[in-house]
Amino acid sequence: MPDNKPPREAVEKVNQTAKHFYHTFTSPSGKKVLESLERELNPDTLIASTPHETSYNVGRRDAFIYIQQMMRYAENGS
Repeated sequence: MPDNKPPREAVEKVNQTAKHFYHTFTSPSGKKVLESLERELNPDTLIASTPHETSYNVGRRDAFIYIQQMMRYAENGS
């Protein structure tokens, strides 16, 4: 059976990146920036008046979710 594990270098790179996100966004200034990003990038409603605007909203939300995922990854000890 093939080994489906990601290469160790890739895992270490994700670990390091997640730690950087965590340290950045848990600092006092980082918390304020994260709150601002949430307000800007995580709208209450994704559906807009055109498909293009909806796609734009989804992309912005995905960026915020990525930040949250990286922070959770770091919090959980990778």
